[in-house]
Amino acid sequence: MKILRVLLLLLVFGPALSAQSFTSLEEALEQPEAVVELDLSGQNLRRLDPRVASFRNLTTVNLDENAFAKFPAALLRLPKLEEISIAENRLTSVPQSLRKMKQLTFLDLRGNAIPEAKIRDIREVLEDVSEILTD
Repeated sequence: MKILRVLLLLLVFGPALSAQSFTSLEEALEQPEAVVELDLSGQNLRRLDPRVASFRNLTTVNLDENAFAKFPAALLRLPKLEEISIAENRLTSVPQSLRKMKQLTFLDLRGNAIPEAKIRDIREVLEDVSEILTD
């Protein structure tokens, strides 16, 4: 009976117990359920591998200092994502569909080429996001 209880606890809480931070996409793809934090900063990425959408437990992503010209669509499909840092890239806009990410609390857009008018629009659309960093 005790073994059954332990197995049940591992089944229920196992993913949380093995939650991890990753700095390598390839390593993260080996255990997608364990990915809670993903730091791909400074890797000269121009696009984000769409398989990132399989990281269903991802809460924090750092994509700073890359070469993204478009906001990575895969991020929009992550139900638990709370923090996005995509500073120092080449973004000129952010999709309006970010407003559907009700759990989002932090967005860092500093160091991108987003015009001031679009920044104002972002702030209006994302009024529930507690912290939006811009230049």
